[in-house]
Amino acid sequence: MSIFITTLQSKEEEIGSKISTSYEGSYYRLPDTSVYLISTADFSEEICEKIGLKGEDRIEGALGAVFKMNSSYAGYSTQNLWDWIERASGE
Repeated sequence: MSIFITTLQSKEEEIGSKISTSYEGSYYRLPDTSVYLISTADFSEEICEKIGLKGEDRIEGALGAVFKMNSSYAGYSTQNLWDWIERASGE
């Protein structure tokens, strides 16, 4: 499994709903943002299609991007974030 960072710039409610149904139990939303972390074996392209950023089921006017996270990260955030990353990474 890999962790992907999804940033949303429009249609946050609609895309967020697709994330929650497509990746139930495998995502973490950063509080008060439109940024999601998704743990999945899918590729970036597949994630974009499942959540409505690309493909036949693209949500009209949806803007956002999906990035694969590597093992090099740092910062200061809530313990919930670090715990989720640890669980999702299998560390």
